[in-house]
Amino acid sequence: MNTYKRSQYSLFDKALILSGIVCIILGYYYFASAPWRVADNRDHESFGTISEGSGSRKLENSLQWLEIFKRSELYYGDVIFANEKKDIEITLNDKVSKLVVPEESMVKITKDGEEFNLDVSKGAILIKTKNAKSINLRDKRGNIQKIAVSENADIKISADQSSVLIEALKGKASLKGKDGLATDKDKFLKIGLDGSRLMQKLSLVKDKVIDPVFTTRLEVVDKYKKLPYFELSTRDNFANISRLPISG
Repeated sequence: MNTYKRSQYSLFDKALILSGIVCIILGYYYFASAPWRVADNRDHESFGTISEGSGSRKLENSLQWLEIFKRSELYYGDVIFANEKKDIEITLNDKVSKLVVPEESMVKITKDGEEFNLDVSKGAILIKTKNAKSINLRDKRGNIQKIAVSENADIKISADQSSVLIEALKGKASLKGKDGLATDKDKFLKIGLDGSRLMQKLSLVKDKVIDPVFTTRLEVVDKYKKLPYFELSTRDNFANISRLPISG
């Protein structure tokens, strides 16, 4: 039986192959650029723009991280990660309030009516506001805590695996619905798995001495020398607390 082997492609075959190549190229460019078009044309509302720094963000309902840098616009629902060894400063749309996401910190900002929801999953965030604001803060139990921030306030919120710590560097912040739980420059507000409480800032140490064998000795302020011990943490969010006895 004779067989016929075609050595040349017909015009139809060539057109079909060319169309396939064009479709592959167009498909590649479409999927490569799709995340950026989503970031630029989403229906989500923008809340601010990066004024300093760079890092990464993850779009809502997405697993892909995208690079962000100065003048990048940010949207409600974004997860922001300061992973470029520098802080990210965000100017909000009111042009007078700012958010600072410190190096290696990760936060997510969403919107609930006229208030914004804040979830600090790693590290900290600094809120610098000229106007009074209400913030819905997600604690480590997954519950929403309503925080009232005063005018002209700088509020630092930091988190670890078990608690969220609120510190008023300037102005005040208070936990709505909890009488007396208001921070100022002398108090922290700690929201932990076991509830919420205020923590007083105290100047306990009068002096410190490091001896030749690298043992640090702390001299306690006189009025606290009668205490049996005090608890010391080297971290802002009071993780890794050590109990140290006080000797006469």
